[in-house]
Amino acid sequence: MCEAHSTEALIEILKNEFNLKEEHDDFKRAIDLYKRLQAEFHDDITLFNSWLACHYDLRKKRGIKTHLNIDNVLDKYFKKIVNDGLNSVIEFLDLNDVNFIEKELFPESFKIDKDILQAKIDLFNNSSRQQLFRGKFEIKFLISFLNKLQNEICKKEPIIFSRQYKCNLRFECRNAISVLTQYAETPNCLKGYLKQFNQDQTIRKT
Repeated sequence: MCEAHSTEALIEILKNEFNLKEEHDDFKRAIDLYKRLQAEFHDDITLFNSWLACHYDLRKKRGIKTHLNIDNVLDKYFKKIVNDGLNSVIEFLDLNDVNFIEKELFPESFKIDKDILQAKIDLFNNSSRQQLFRGKFEIKFLISFLNKLQNEICKKEPIIFSRQYKCNLRFECRNAISVLTQYAETPNCLKGYLKQFNQDQTIRKT
């Protein structure tokens, strides 16, 4: 399992950009919030990630080189992931409906057999989802979390945290590569996610 992709980067960002101390309750609270919200996010997009993986397997098996235009189709779903107040993530209802995915989002896609899809879901649920899920989704979640954290913890009177902290760094997907690479200990999974994210930004396809 590889949790370094976001937890190591998050820890360094909390220390260096928010000036949080590891021994402080607010630091622990931020990490706990992140882990809880990430688990919710993973639960919500497990089916869709499984469907994408099955579609990729079929495309590879059949030797088909055309790609699904994921970025353009899904952009609206990933603009806001973590809700204000850090209390929950948005509901990905469309991405948990196979019929909607195949007929509305990607009408040019293959139809995935239910048993094959369920097997992939079971595999993901028994593995490190953070390591297996599409890297760009993981990065978008981290950036969304950092934005909502900044909004909350930098308030004059924060509700969740014991006091106000300052952070002047802008967290955006377009600067995600530079932000994450400067704070991560370059674990292999982070390198892979950032490489994929960079390719996605350039190609705009998957």
